[in-house]
Amino acid sequence: DFDRWLRERPGYDCVIDGPNVAYDDQNYVGGRFNYYQVEDLRQQVQLSGRQPLIVMPSKYMPSSFDHAKIPNHTRRQRHATTDLSVEELLIIEHWRQLDVVFECQVSGKDDWLWMYASLHGPGRLVVTNDEMRDHWLHLIEHRLFRRWKETQIIHFEFERSQDPSRWNIRLCPPSAWTHASQTAPTGEWHFACEEDDTWLCVRPLGEMGELMRAVRGPEADLDHTAPSTPWVARTAPTAASGSTGSRL
Repeated sequence: DFDRWLRERPGYDCVIDGPNVAYDDQNYVGGRFNYYQVEDLRQQVQLSGRQPLIVMPSKYMPSSFDHAKIPNHTRRQRHATTDLSVEELLIIEHWRQLDVVFECQVSGKDDWLWMYASLHGPGRLVVTNDEMRDHWLHLIEHRLFRRWKETQIIHFEFERSQDPSRWNIRLCPPSAWTHASQTAPTGEWHFACEEDDTWLCVRPLGEMGELMRAVRGPEADLDHTAPSTPWVARTAPTAASGSTGSRL
């Protein structure tokens, strides 16, 4: 059903992990599932030029005021429930009218749905702070799963003042390159620096440079006026350098 629904709705290019956004920074007395956070983030994503799709468990999507009670899974009130306001019900109805939400009927399976939705077409990203530690063992090889996370996930932060009901949203898009070590056709190696987005570029010279030129041909012709020690510089890999790193 979800696969067919996605095929019939091809417009989205950014999936929002609804519960992860709604429960962000809510582990305090009085914390709750926050629909306003999800709606504000949805609008922020839309303003950035993307078409968002919210994946939300149906238990958080009541259809009438008579049944407007949802679970509260914050750590402080894990077994409590929350009564929704009219404003929160209007947000839910607004999502339905805009057709920007998929309601997951199977409890606990929404993570699998937004992961699948992100792979349903090229260039689709996910907004979540979920590290998915419980999922990667059930999916693909860990290195490929880590690369998917580095290139597909938009992290977010609600920057709050002293009033927890007021915030600014900061979105952290993924890097254009994975942080895996990468090699270029000319023999250079690029190593990602852990503390920022700069890269360490290592070029073989001397005997190693001669060997690279013999194996790879004229494209590996190196500067023999330089010392016969490896030349190192901070840089960023580019398509022009032939780096093998790219988005999935």
